Order: sequence, then structure tokens, then C-alpha cells
Amino acid sequence: MYPFQEAIGGIDVDVDTDPAGRLGTSESTSGGCVLAGSHSLKSWSSTQATITLSSGEAELHGVVRGSAVGLGFLSWI
Repeated sequence: MYPFQEAIGGIDVDVDTDPAGRLGTSESTSGGCVLAGSHSLKSWSSTQATITLSSGEAELHGVVRGSAVGLGFLSWI
């Protein structure tokens, strides 16, 4: 059940990465979700296109993707 919410004051974007999480390769996996209040608007999970050399670099890729998706949602709210 989705309870009624007043006007959306903003959105939250949560992201997480798993550096070199795919077995046999050095590819990292990242995923996240966009939330408006308690409602989920979008979620994703994918293998990162580039091979990262550290967990920090993998996290950076995840944060950049989450920021891009969040800015995209803010453009039409």
C-alpha cells in the first residue's frame, strides 16, 4: 500500500558498489535507488563499464552515476 504524501520536498539517492565482485574478472558492480519520501522511483544494478584499480575508484563511479540519475530526476520535479 502506498500512503498519500504531501508535496515532495526532495529526493534521496542511495548507491552502493561491490569492487571486483564478479568472479573471474576485475569488473565491479554498482547499484542504487532513487527515493521520494518513502516511495521508490527507480532502482538499478549493473556491472561497471570500466575496470577499476581500487575500491575507492569503484565507489567514485557509483557515486557519479547516482548523482547523474538524481540530477535527472530533479530536472523534472
